[in-house]
Order: sequence, then C-alpha cells, then structure tokens
Amino acid sequence: MLRQTGWPLAVALLTCLIGTSPTSASQPADPEAVAEESSEGLVPVRVAGPFEFPWSVGFLPDGWLLVTEKPGRLQLVTPDGRAQAIKGLPPIRTGDQGGLLDVAVDPDFGQNKTVYLSYTHGTLEASTVRILKGRLDLRRRVLKDHTVLFESDPPASANEQLGGRLAVTRDGYLFLSLGDRWEPGRAQDLSDHAGSIIRIHADGSVPSTNPFVSVPGAKPEIWSYGHRNPQGLVADERHGQVWATEHGPQGGDEINLIQAGRNYGWPMVSHGLNYDGSPVGSGGSTAPGVEAPVHVWLPSIAPSGLTIRQEGQATSLWLGALAGQMVVRLGLSEDRALDERRLLEGELGRIRDVRQGPDGFLYVLTDDPEGHLYRLVPAADVARQGIGRGPL
Repeated sequence: MLRQTGWPLAVALLTCLIGTSPTSASQPADPEAVAEESSEGLVPVRVAGPFEFPWSVGFLPDGWLLVTEKPGRLQLVTPDGRAQAIKGLPPIRTGDQGGLLDVAVDPDFGQNKTVYLSYTHGTLEASTVRILKGRLDLRRRVLKDHTVLFESDPPASANEQLGGRLAVTRDGYLFLSLGDRWEPGRAQDLSDHAGSIIRIHADGSVPSTNPFVSVPGAKPEIWSYGHRNPQGLVADERHGQVWATEHGPQGGDEINLIQAGRNYGWPMVSHGLNYDGSPVGSGGSTAPGVEAPVHVWLPSIAPSGLTIRQEGQATSLWLGALAGQMVVRLGLSEDRALDERRLLEGELGRIRDVRQGPDGFLYVLTDDPEGHLYRLVPAADVARQGIGRGPL
C-alpha cells in the first residue's frame, strides 16, 4: 500500500487514464524520452500485487511478467495485472534471507522459452546457492526441463549474506553474485565461491577466458572476489561493463564496476565499521591490489536491485534501497559516478528490485509481506493527464 495521504486517489485516477498493465493502450515509450522526462520526478503506479516478499521481476514478450517470491513461488503476471503461480519449481530451502531469489529471462526467450532462477538449496545445516535453467510453458503455467547450471561450494549453515543476483547477456554469458555467508574470510579464498561474482556460459560450462581457470585450486567460475553481499547486478552491453551494488557492514555500501580477476577488498578494507564499532581489517578503506568502489554510501542505504539506462547521451544506474526506502539514480561518466539523486524517499517502503522494462519505464518491487510491483511514470506525463504530480 502507498503510505502517503492523498496518494491512493491520485494513483487510482492515474490508473484509469494510463492503464495498469505493463503494455497500456498507448505505444511503448521511447526509453531515452522517458529518461529525459523523468528528470523532474517519478510517480509510482501499481501494476500488480500483493506478493509475499517479492525479490525480482523479469519481462516476457507482449507485456507478461515474472515475479519471484522469496518463500518459493514464481508468479506469472498477465498484462492486466493478474498473477498465477508457476508449477514445476525445484525444492527450495527457504527461511532467513534465503528462498527463491532472482529470475533472468533469456534474450532469445521468444524462441527458446528459457528462464534462469537463483535460489537456496539444501538443509538447515548446509545450504548452497544454485542457478536453475528451465523452459517455461506459458500455456500450462509450468517450468519444465530443469538443468542445474551452477551450485556454490562449499555449503554454509548461515542462510544469509547470499547475494543471489543474476545477469544474462546476449552473447551467452551468465553472471551470479554471491555473498560471504557471514564468514568474511571466505571472500578472499579463491577455492571458495562465497564472496565472489561468478561467470559461466548459459549452458553451464566455464568460459576458457575466465581469470582463474588456470590457477591451481581456484574455482574456475570466479570472475571477481572480495565481495561482502552484492544484491544488485547488471550487464551494460552497450559499453561491455558489469556493475554491482554491495551491502557494507555499518556504513560503506558500494557501487562497483566489476572487472575480471579483480579483488574488491572485503574483509581486508571497508568504508564501514564492524557491528561492534571496531575497524574492518586493516582499518583503512584502500589497500594495494584492491579495486576501489565507484561510489560509497555513509551511512548505509542497503542497496538492492540494479538497472542501467541510457538518458540521451548520458548513462545512469538506478537502484533500490531497503533501509533507505527509496530509489537512487547515479549519473555515470565512463567509470565514474557524477551525481546522486534520491527519489520517492519513504513513499513506498523498502525497495527490493529496480528494473527497466521493454516499454522504457522503470519498475520497482517493494520488500514486504504484501509487496507490490509499481511502474514509475514521469511526473510530466502525470501533469499532461491533468493530475497533480504529488509530493515527490
């Protein structure tokens, strides 16, 4: 539910005028035009829900959507906002921060009907993070032909600090972020997947160009390491880059440009502090051989979800904030963050995921027992429809 007096009526009126479905009667918006118009603010329009702790949204052709719920359900959302659970999911270890996490739709879904899921698997004493590849039968509402492409190793007892974000690229690579599972030292151990971002082919094989393929004892899937809990991940195929958001301890949340073989420092260095107030590692924020973050938040905002969009000639990253309860825009110039803008602070609650849809609009999921999916409409569009822009 929207938590601001006056919003429900405005949203209801706006819904009548522009429609609630991902593909309204109007033509899909031009992404660059939407981005430019949104510079003065965004209005949330409810698309679907409620969902039980939704974690991720994926876009199918013709305005259909997929939404994951952490307790272990994959919901298919029709263009008019109705949701129905997909059958045929694998056994999922739920509880704490674990469960069904991310969904990624294959770029060639129209031909192969392939989707990828990340989720926790195993027992209370020993759980892992898996990537599952499956074929979605839309007519029967079932996920078929399962293949486990990847499973983190070794298992852990803590079902927290999981990472779990996926990114799939048009040239057939699949990335997954993995947290340190509350065992910080694992993030510096190349024989351990925890605290890393991995890269595999979409068929599960390991690319021969991965940085640690020839290192004895190292996990060949590791692309980068030294991560604490990265819960946002996006591939910028236009510039050939991968970006990630990462939870710090007390302070020190990060945006990182992810590069092959680089060490991102956890737990050697951090811009934050341990929860008892003591310094992390050496007590510094930099060290030789450690890749510095592009942007840091002090205090923490708890970033989750990440998308990238082109705004005219400029590029920006958009992310959600759980503790910060907002959407954040970071303007970019090559590998530098130029400016930060905070939107919808306190309006929707905890933001778990932010994605750009094929219609050019941003979509956000709220992290709540009754979470909702919203489309963010430029305030200029709202004004043209004769409705006040509201308190952004």
